[in-house]
Amino acid sequence: MRIVLGSGEPEAAAQALADENGAEVRGVAASLARPDTTARLIGAALSLVRLDAALLDHGHPLVRLLLGIAAED
Repeated sequence: MRIVLGSGEPEAAAQALADENGAEVRGVAASLARPDTTARLIGAALSLVRLDAALLDHGHPLVRLLLGIAAED
């Protein structure tokens, strides 16, 4: 499995995910507050032969299940 992961701490997050799943993980320094984040994540994904998943960890704590989060949250 190949994964692109965006995080404020990309090396640590990528290593943790790789250790947990045995996946090939490419970490990208990313922040939702920066307008260039999307382009850098897409660039990393395009550099892979095949992409199975893309994750962005923006550091927000889980407050409720995904389906219970409203758009304004």
